[in-house]
Amino acid sequence: PNKGGYSVIRKTSAMVEAGILAAIAIVMALIVMYVPVLGAFVNFLWPLPIVICGARHGLKWSIMTLLVATIIIAIELIHVLNSQNLESVIEILMLAFTRELVIREWQMWQLLIGVGCIAGLFAIKKWLFNKEE
Repeated sequence: PNKGGYSVIRKTSAMVEAGILAAIAIVMALIVMYVPVLGAFVNFLWPLPIVICGARHGLKWSIMTLLVATIIIAIELIHVLNSQNLESVIEILMLAFTRELVIREWQMWQLLIGVGCIAGLFAIKKWLFNKEE
């Protein structure tokens, strides 16, 4: 058998797997950004596809997967920040509130107020920004 051909197939399969794992990491990162409650739990899991890629194919593929995922996530954030409308401001506020609730230690009444603020922002986004209009 041609060992050079096997090497090309192995590199191609590693590239395809790295692309799929980068896509999974991107979806998980977007869940962290846009789904506050679920995002708190997914926040700890989204680097897992990159770690799996590194364990299966080595550091080079893991770094490439991380680089691709980071670039695409940065493009999404730039898009949100660049669109200057009230809906994007509300999305950024939801991200900021969620980040603060997850990172810091709060008392229960403070958490309740924070979750209420996020719920209020969700309600504003749902009822004031109807896509049908």
